[in-house]
Amino acid sequence: MTGVHEMPEATATLPTCEVRTRQGTVRGVVRGGVRTFWGLRYAGPAVRFRRARPGPGWNGVFDATTPKAMAPQAPFGGIFRTPPGGFSEDCLYLNIHVPDEPSPTPRPVLVWIHGGAGGSGAANQYDGTALARHGNLVVVTINYRLGGLAQLDVSAWGPEYQGSGDLAFYDQVAALEWVRDHIGAFDGDPEFVTIAGESAGAGSVVELCASPVSAGLFRGAIASSAPALSDRRPGGHLEELAKKLRLPPDRLQRRLVECSWPELLDLAAKARGRREVAKTYLHGKVADLIAAKAERAPDLVIGYACHEGDSMEFLTRQGLRRLGPLAGPMLHLLMLQVVPHVAGGRDQRREYLRRLRREHGVRYGARFNDLVWTDLFRRGAVEAAEGAARAGARAHVYELDVPTVIAGQRMRSTHGVDISLTFNCWRDPGAMDEPLTDDQDAPALADRWVAMIAQFCRTGSADGPLGSWPAYDVAERPVLRVAPRESRILRDPDPEYRQRVWPERAG
Repeated sequence: MTGVHEMPEATATLPTCEVRTRQGTVRGVVRGGVRTFWGLRYAGPAVRFRRARPGPGWNGVFDATTPKAMAPQAPFGGIFRTPPGGFSEDCLYLNIHVPDEPSPTPRPVLVWIHGGAGGSGAANQYDGTALARHGNLVVVTINYRLGGLAQLDVSAWGPEYQGSGDLAFYDQVAALEWVRDHIGAFDGDPEFVTIAGESAGAGSVVELCASPVSAGLFRGAIASSAPALSDRRPGGHLEELAKKLRLPPDRLQRRLVECSWPELLDLAAKARGRREVAKTYLHGKVADLIAAKAERAPDLVIGYACHEGDSMEFLTRQGLRRLGPLAGPMLHLLMLQVVPHVAGGRDQRREYLRRLRREHGVRYGARFNDLVWTDLFRRGAVEAAEGAARAGARAHVYELDVPTVIAGQRMRSTHGVDISLTFNCWRDPGAMDEPLTDDQDAPALADRWVAMIAQFCRTGSADGPLGSWPAYDVAERPVLRVAPRESRILRDPDPEYRQRVWPERAG
């Protein structure tokens, strides 16, 4: 769920500011009481299929007054606007937003990882002005490689291509390493870094919490609608492509390296197979890996919307309109591809569907799709929180109940509505598209939500700004139901549901 307006002011008319870093001097702009630096390199220019390497410094002054390129991806649809900056494989940039007033001590840092199902999105979609100013935080938004440029596994070509199927994760780690080494020049405290994200970005947040590769780079994490995760990903890409293109290995390699990025994204889509391989940065179940970190496990805020599937259904149907009456069956087939992630594995898929249908008496259509989507993100939240609680870290779980509006369509509380709260678009001069809710009490809730984020970044506890919010434990399982007018604690909501529907938890 993403989208922003074009830049609200011509940057040439904005006052500028400069910061001296170890890499050189950076020039940004001052807007809305915040110093903004667009498009700083956190790594050298990306080399196709290879992991990011540290970027060099520069002579003179680096121009960070305008947005830089985002990762190559399919064109944005008509609902969400394309952000500025264009597309390029040279996309390993980040943006920084810093309150334009002196601070007696370094500020906590929030690093935002965008969503987009691993195939779309950009740092430039999210303006951190209001979040930085009203939370008194340094806000960093990052790009990372997407689609086939991040996911095509060519590790068989040699050691320099190891990790080629997992480049999104390694780009995110490279960005966090840059923050650790350089954010002090922007009044940020590298000892108080919190990572945050929504949807696929939230999934990245949870994986960063679990992986040993990212140890020590942050101390807190906020994950909005993180899906249930596996330590495996699709594999067998090269074999699939070689068969479909009828090319020998040497000619296939040359074509993949030399072709344009639009052609590469198209080829990668054709290469998807059902075989799975282990992710190179995870070796076990996410919850177990978080628990195993013990005192090194980050504190966590994680949650989901009450009806995650409403927006997923609407947006997917928009994309399938050309299919007419076939859109419903196609949507159902797409949903069945999600089921293994909810069920806990492909071998549990049939049993999960049997239990879900028995529990709700529904087998097809919008209600069925909403049940599965909501279960995907609810399970992701529960399992990550359980891992954090087992490690002794503080975990806070929420359930968001904020009515949503997307492209004029009114929905129940659904996927993406938390973005409007996090970036407090009612107070943001460079806001996203119209807020994803028109509830009259939502702006006040956004103020409290930002206050919660700011407190969590400083203390690791979310208790207070949204009301009483005890840390999660596996005995009482407190979940905060967040609504525009009043939030309240639910004690172990739906315990029978977990037992009756999630297969391996039965008994």
